[in-house]
Amino acid sequence: MNIKLEDSKLKVGVDIDGVLGDQVSPILPKINKKFCIKLKKKDIIKWDFEFGDSNIEIEINNALLCRDFVLNMPVINGAKNGIKYLQKNFSVVIASSRPKKTEKETIYWLSNNFNIHEYINTFNKNKGSLEVDILIDDNISNIKNFSKNNRIGILFSQPWNQKRQEIKYMISKKKVFCCIDWKNVIDTLKILNK
Repeated sequence: MNIKLEDSKLKVGVDIDGVLGDQVSPILPKINKKFCIKLKKKDIIKWDFEFGDSNIEIEINNALLCRDFVLNMPVINGAKNGIKYLQKNFSVVIASSRPKKTEKETIYWLSNNFNIHEYINTFNKNKGSLEVDILIDDNISNIKNFSKNNRIGILFSQPWNQKRQEIKYMISKKKVFCCIDWKNVIDTLKILNK
């Protein structure tokens, strides 16, 4: 599929958690201490990965309600350069399904780490409803719902999204591209633009 940027600036939606910010690594020490385990990021092979009477999704959602957790979240390698590239070539929208209670801290974190012009909270709606042409996300369901409508999804690779059977057909039809890092995202977008 050829995307011609010179015809009109395409709009790209970019997820925060798992794409721009690493929400998992900073919570692991707390989880390991609380549940007496030795969990590593690579061990989380599904988003509802269970331990004790909890799971990673519950623990992350609870942590996101903590101001310091949000404000100190590490930026994923290459994300700053990736956003700079996107902003030169696309119209960029940051979209996150974080709880609305974290909005102020989220916007502050974004403004400290990226030059962001547009942010949309999708907590009460699905990212498939975003009015963008391309979505970069680490959630397979978000990518699947988005790409159904003849749009391009870029799945940002994480340990929890390696089982890709439900989007295998979309990958084969070049509606979904799987990227291992930000360099790969940029390279994919350059190829799409040829």
